[in-house]
Amino acid sequence: VEELISESSALADIRSLLCGVRDIERLVARITGLRATPKDLAVLRDSLSQLPELKGIINSFKSERFKKLAQRLDDLSDVNQKLAAALVEDPSFKINE
Repeated sequence: VEELISESSALADIRSLLCGVRDIERLVARITGLRATPKDLAVLRDSLSQLPELKGIINSFKSERFKKLAQRLDDLSDVNQKLAAALVEDPSFKINE
């Protein structure tokens, strides 16, 4: 906690990144329930795109706990790449549009 407080710019960066992350649990529930729209998948894509930078910020801390967390954090770049390849930039709410 002390390191987070002393690194106020990194903490501000983390907060800013997390503002771009939507409710992933809800999105995954919609996907697994086969109720997801293309817009839902785009929101997931956009949320996942924040993970590499978040991982980098976490890894920049000196604490061994943060280093271990960064090592264990999967940035899901493979999933994000597949979503980016499959979706247009701003998809519609309906599959048939």
